[in-house]
Amino acid sequence: FLRYMVLFFLVVLKVFILACGREAPLYSQVTWDTRGYVVYCNGHGRFGNQAEQFLGALEFSRLTDRTFVLQNWVGYSGGKPVFTPFEEFFRSDIVAEYHRVITMEQFMSLLAERHWPPEQRVFHCVSRECTPINGQPSTAYWSHWGIRFPATEVVQLHAPPSSEHAPVLVFAQAPGPFPAPKHLRILQKYLDWTPALIQKGKEAAPIAPFIGVHLRVGTDWAKACDLAEGRSTFMASPQCMKHGETVVRSFCYPEQEDMAIQLRVLIHRTGITHVFVASDLDDREKEIKLKLFLKALGTNTHVMVSRGNSFEVDLVVLGMAEHFVGNCVSSFTSFVKRERDVFGLPSSFWGRGDMLQDGLAHDIPQSNLRPDPGPDTSTDAETRPETHPRPDPNTCPKPSPSLIPSPNPNPKPDFDPEPYHDEL
Repeated sequence: FLRYMVLFFLVVLKVFILACGREAPLYSQVTWDTRGYVVYCNGHGRFGNQAEQFLGALEFSRLTDRTFVLQNWVGYSGGKPVFTPFEEFFRSDIVAEYHRVITMEQFMSLLAERHWPPEQRVFHCVSRECTPINGQPSTAYWSHWGIRFPATEVVQLHAPPSSEHAPVLVFAQAPGPFPAPKHLRILQKYLDWTPALIQKGKEAAPIAPFIGVHLRVGTDWAKACDLAEGRSTFMASPQCMKHGETVVRSFCYPEQEDMAIQLRVLIHRTGITHVFVASDLDDREKEIKLKLFLKALGTNTHVMVSRGNSFEVDLVVLGMAEHFVGNCVSSFTSFVKRERDVFGLPSSFWGRGDMLQDGLAHDIPQSNLRPDPGPDTSTDAETRPETHPRPDPNTCPKPSPSLIPSPNPNPKPDFDPEPYHDEL
């Protein structure tokens, strides 16, 4: 009897060990990287700005051969910062195909207490005015993780200290340029939405092939565009401007009637009569402030205005569109454009009728032109075509190694009428 009891105990113990191994294989493999880490606060604007600087921060980590700590995305609710784990939006395993990564949650819970004790935490600056806790969201972010900095140090990004001297480089903002230069935009390939978000995007998209549009028409954006006119660079404007051009209001804050005319031309050329509209307006404002735009499109166009969607779901939907039209200056548009460029999908900008993919003048393929689309009467959900399939990221070429031209981790937006204005 005793022999059977011992055997039974050993079997139960083995099952328990195997079960635990399946539950947490990732955590059991986390060890301290002696080559060092890169940590920062996502404090530059809203998601569009943060995602753009993410590309440079990822490349900076690779060039310095430090593990990239995937930070929380910073949003705002009721004027207060809200922190969303990186993996709620994107797959960390895809980022790891380019360079070593670890989430902030894993870093703080599994490594920091033992290998990065509180008394050894140093905040790094690129200017002599070095303040680790300076307003929101920085104050709330570091407090969220229980991090204090007893010391500060000024460093040069083009010649950062060794990992022996500074095992963890901590910056106020991402060590990446804003806006992202052209050679970094291909790194968008490694920002792959989670399956859950892709499914939400499919459910929120129109029931037929559609054109996705982004309307940046809020009052704060109008003020920004007034001050932007005549500048050589403003926010994400390099994504569509040619050398020597300056920002003009007609593509920063175009009239709704002009946007409707541009969209009608695109509808006529492509024969696609379903349109998905994402906007920076809240749901209460959309019916009133988009009235002119919707009226000018005419009755033969089937328009779905995004209502109740989170911004990330809108981004997923816009990435799935057959064609996308966005705002040249907006970093929200820039995110969609980068994703579509990676997958070879067509995009254009308001007020830039000559500018399509990669900022080059070219027309929609002739095979897509139709002389007169006519009214679209299809309403049967059972006949709904699939939204544009997401190509396999492995089919996209990996970017070649390139140096970052001394990115500034504390960039100042050209104009900031509200602290965080460029989410949409």
